[in-house]
Amino acid sequence: MKKTRKFAAMIAAMAMAATMTVPSFMMTASADHTITIESASGSVVDASKHKFDAYQIFTGTPNTGVTGFTGDNTSVAWGSAITTPSDFITALNTAFSFGLATDASAYTVSQKLETIKDDAAKCAQLAEVINTYISTATTTYQYNGGGEAATISVPDGYYFVRDVTFTGNQTSSNDALSKFILQVVGDQTVTIKTDAPQIEKKIWNNDSADAPTAADFTTTKPTASADLTTAGWNDVGDNKIGDTVYFYVKTTVPDTSNYETYKYVINDTLADGLTFNTTGTPITMVYFQGSTAKTITVHVGATADAEDSTPEVKFDGQNMTIDFVDLKAFLTANNITWTAGDEIYTYYNATLNANALVSDSANGTQGNKNEAYLTYSNNPNQSGSGDDHPTGETPHDTVHDWTYTFKGSKVDENNDPLNGATFSLYAGVYNSSEENVISLTEITAAENLHVNGITTLDANTRYFRPAVAGETGMTSFVAGSDDSSSSIYNKTKFVFVGLDDVKTYTLREVSAPSESYTPASPVALAATAAHDTETLDGDKLATLVKTAGGENGDATVINYKGSTLPSTGGMGTTLFIVGGGLTAAAAGIYLVSRKRAKDTE
Repeated sequence: MKKTRKFAAMIAAMAMAATMTVPSFMMTASADHTITIESASGSVVDASKHKFDAYQIFTGTPNTGVTGFTGDNTSVAWGSAITTPSDFITALNTAFSFGLATDASAYTVSQKLETIKDDAAKCAQLAEVINTYISTATTTYQYNGGGEAATISVPDGYYFVRDVTFTGNQTSSNDALSKFILQVVGDQTVTIKTDAPQIEKKIWNNDSADAPTAADFTTTKPTASADLTTAGWNDVGDNKIGDTVYFYVKTTVPDTSNYETYKYVINDTLADGLTFNTTGTPITMVYFQGSTAKTITVHVGATADAEDSTPEVKFDGQNMTIDFVDLKAFLTANNITWTAGDEIYTYYNATLNANALVSDSANGTQGNKNEAYLTYSNNPNQSGSGDDHPTGETPHDTVHDWTYTFKGSKVDENNDPLNGATFSLYAGVYNSSEENVISLTEITAAENLHVNGITTLDANTRYFRPAVAGETGMTSFVAGSDDSSSSIYNKTKFVFVGLDDVKTYTLREVSAPSESYTPASPVALAATAAHDTETLDGDKLATLVKTAGGENGDATVINYKGSTLPSTGGMGTTLFIVGGGLTAAAAGIYLVSRKRAKDTE
């Protein structure tokens, strides 16, 4: 009886060790009992994702009034999961040097197991031995999903319970396979460890500053408002084609205590309208935020191993991976002491390119989508470092980058199209030094516009976008020509594709169509976009308001003909001066003639 109580005590000790080692060993003490499996937070495990098997290791006669079985060799027997006791005993001898005879009774083995009850590491090792032994065993005690709570009904006995299937990918922080739990008996509620990492993606909204500063990286944890119009880190950004677009992902460190190694890979996929900046320092930094705050260097394109202190970064078209290889080794190599819930911030950037989707009006499809997710070890029963080991995925977190159009037309005082004016577009207010003039590339094919609602090119319109790296753009353009052989014949309208909102642009008429006209004053262009705040992920454009010269609508640039009346310094003055000169000359001749006539007399 004393020995049996000790074995029961060992199982109870294993229950305490479960908070560190997470395997499962259970005993029931009456005819039928229910095992209820909960997450560490006390919530019910997601029934649609997890399945649990309970393997009967020992059976026995319940000891009335005392936890455990009656203490005799006839009461304790092998459970249904132990089909070849000699193999099981051999495995125990190999792991613990028990020296048991291969034909030892179940009772004898149970007494030997109590000798490791106070060693948490050995309790975890016992769970591994049992797991290996029963790898091909069948069981009739299962939870197969479909209920609100994960429960298993079992008869009397000691049970080893394991999470056998984690289907699909993460929808909560509890979506990972549990390691086996060692715990006792009766109607039991089992707490499993299924901690998984989280990921959050943000984009820099450049309304108040074109780029984040060092303070935006490391002095405080980046924050983002639910208000999608707020500048700074957010779920939505707006940019001009050619701009650098800044991102970060925040990932959490899970409980890794049940893993020998822990795979941890950030995956990022850009829309076709964004291009990763792969030269220079594409990964601005990796910053660890916890009890230890530290900036960590990275290397790009090289092969990292499990002992490497920097993540491995690879680019493949629109995809990027940041592979920490083994998170535990990575943190250790950087002398970081971590706890579950600590955060890692990874910063990188891209360029909004010529394939960017452009919005001309409110719509829900024209944002340039960027999404990130985390691949992580989700089965502590196997090493998590290699690609062939079980992993899960976090939900994909998305942000959106938007860009817009501005339209203009050239007319005369009668609002008729007017050919021949030359224009330049400037970022901000016109600078006479021409430093802020925007270099433009003309778009001549509809498939290169990428503007919502525009499927064909208008015959009387020229289309331009900001030139990108490697292109030779134009700093001015002509709106229309009277020459019917010209490629811009009568194209007096123009559209700028791929400009930012909130920022002000200046459209300046560099020269008027002819000497008969005076150049119009520069026109300030601006757009204000409002995003759908219901979903709070920036994937819908609720409103788009564009102004030209402070007035709602597109830019209409008017030229007025100059005056045709005589003016000071003109021909009238010349005639007046010439006429006056002739009169004076005639008067002089008359006076001279009179004087001569008088002298003759």
